[in-house]
Amino acid sequence: MTLWLSSAPLILASRSLARRGLLEAAGIPIEIEPADIDERVEAYRWTMFAVTELEQPLWRITRHSFVYPPDKRLPADIELARDDFAAMAAILEKHLEGREFIVGNRLTVADCVTVYLIDWANECHLIDAFPRLQSYLERLYARPEAPQRIADARKAA
Repeated sequence: MTLWLSSAPLILASRSLARRGLLEAAGIPIEIEPADIDERVEAYRWTMFAVTELEQPLWRITRHSFVYPPDKRLPADIELARDDFAAMAAILEKHLEGREFIVGNRLTVADCVTVYLIDWANECHLIDAFPRLQSYLERLYARPEAPQRIADARKAA
C-alpha cells in the first residue's frame, strides 16, 4: 500500500533546504520554521488545515468525477464534497482578510501547500464566490519563482 503525504515531504525538504540556505540562494523567500514559536505553530496548523479540510473534498470530487469506474461513482458525494470545500474555503477566505500570506508577512509551507489546493479548486470552479482566495491564488502564482499553474500544465501536455 502506498500512502501519499503531500505536506510531510514538503515540510521536511523545506526545513532541510532552509537550514542550508539553499532556498534563499535560489531566490525563494521561504521561512519554513519561523523563529517565533507562535508563527511556527500557525504555519503547521494551517498546513494541516489545508491537507485535511481543503484537499479531502477535492479528492472526493476527483474520484467520483473520473477516477472511480463509472459504476462506483456517487454524484451525490460530489455535491457533498463541494459543500464541504465551500465551508472550509470560507474559513480561509475570512482568515486572509488584510493578509498577503497565511502566516506572518512571508511565504511559508502553509502557502506552498494551500495555493496548490486553491489552484486545484479553481479548476473545479469552487472559488468563484471567494474573491480573497482568487486574489491569493493570482498573487502567489505571480511570483517569479512560482511553479506552473494547473491550467498551464494542461495546455503544455
